[in-house]
Amino acid sequence: MTTSSSAANIEIIPRKTEFDFSGVPERWLVSAEASHFMHALSVLVPLTERLVITRLRNETHRVTNLQLKIEIQQVIKQEGIHARHHRAVNQTLVAHGFTAIPRLEAVQTMAFDLLERWMPKPFVDSIPAAMEHFTANISKSVLTDQTYWFGAQVETDASKFLKWHAFEELEHQAVCFDLYKHLGHKSLPFSLSLILFWMPISALSIYTIQTYFLAKSRKLRSFKHWRNYLKFIRKTSPIFFSGAWKYSKKGYNPWMKGDQNIHQSLKKEME
Repeated sequence: MTTSSSAANIEIIPRKTEFDFSGVPERWLVSAEASHFMHALSVLVPLTERLVITRLRNETHRVTNLQLKIEIQQVIKQEGIHARHHRAVNQTLVAHGFTAIPRLEAVQTMAFDLLERWMPKPFVDSIPAAMEHFTANISKSVLTDQTYWFGAQVETDASKFLKWHAFEELEHQAVCFDLYKHLGHKSLPFSLSLILFWMPISALSIYTIQTYFLAKSRKLRSFKHWRNYLKFIRKTSPIFFSGAWKYSKKGYNPWMKGDQNIHQSLKKEME
């Protein structure tokens, strides 16, 4: 039976932090590409967080390990807070002229509804773990390569929110995969689903929405713009296309020593 694989020094804490996005400039990270990458993620987050919450709630009654059950409840609380803040971000973006966001959200909702309706149960059960795989990868990039993402930009509530969200995603990175294993599913099919489906679909979705933001901001009107964008894609694509096989390795534990060090080094800052 699968138990919690969270490290002993990792506590999942729902932090009720507030942010004000009303005065945040369109470019609040080191580049337009970085800023709009995060805007593209924000379009998807309320839906994916809702899916994670729903799947966790639906399966909690099947969890027999007390520690894992407690962690699931904490993740649900964290994800609910994350989704609320991202809805506020998206409302701010719509007010700034990115009016296609509701349509983009509707397309994503329809796509996930079809997946949940037509795909086999093991695949549906893997959705939370797949979503958390990508958010963990993005979070580690944000937290460990802050010069690339933030540069010398003045800190705003948006940048504070990004660091806080990344920290909490790292904090609960193991829980959804633990649940997937606890429900009796095998690791190899999960690795294959990441490689054959989730990796290409996630990258295509995010970069397509990012392209919309960049085009709307007139940041794709010259060769220089496109060169910068392609350099950004080359830099960030490993976020989507790495780490799938690790889940199928015998004895794999999501909490590697390096991840624990990242968490412990930032814990005081996030409290």
